[in-house]
Amino acid sequence: MKITHLLVMAVLLGSGPSFGADEASGRSDPPADRQIAHAGKTKQKGAVKAKAAATPKAKTKKTKKSKKTSAKIKNADKAAVETEQETADPAAIAAATDLYKKALAEKVVQTSPTKVYAERPQALLRSVVVLKFSVDAEGKLVQSAVLRSNRDRTTEATALDSLRAAQPLPKPPAILVRRGPIELYESWLFNNDGRFQIRSTALQQINR
Repeated sequence: MKITHLLVMAVLLGSGPSFGADEASGRSDPPADRQIAHAGKTKQKGAVKAKAAATPKAKTKKTKKSKKTSAKIKNADKAAVETEQETADPAAIAAATDLYKKALAEKVVQTSPTKVYAERPQALLRSVVVLKFSVDAEGKLVQSAVLRSNRDRTTEATALDSLRAAQPLPKPPAILVRRGPIELYESWLFNNDGRFQIRSTALQQINR
């Protein structure tokens, strides 16, 4: 009995270290499938972070591209307007200019009635005063000056005064002021008595 008991104890004691080593080994080394799963999660988290970091850059790039596109559209619109101005029908511009000059002459006559004669201009005029002047889109007289005359200072002053007294002038058609104030030339036709008519609305001169 004692011998048997001793043998059993010896077997148990001999197998103890091996069992303990296996248990210790089981605690320190995780299974291979756990290592693979952990590596997969780490890789997935890294991919999400990389995507998140790249997203703002993509938005910034898109925003810059949008601004460049807007600038190109604006430049294209500006070029289209300039092209339209350059290719405007000369006949339409000429017709609009004639109509505007008549409206302007009528305004001058209305504001200076005592300086205007109603009959036909005499055959040999006392003076012809040509004024050069500019009018902006609102009908404001920007500048005015005598371009040509027979150096009759009285009639020159009368012509300039009558133009300035007619302000505000009629507003020019949009086609004439697309690039700024329109520059015009108009003639004041003076009889001997110092009264005038404006060529755009003047009657036909008396024959000799």
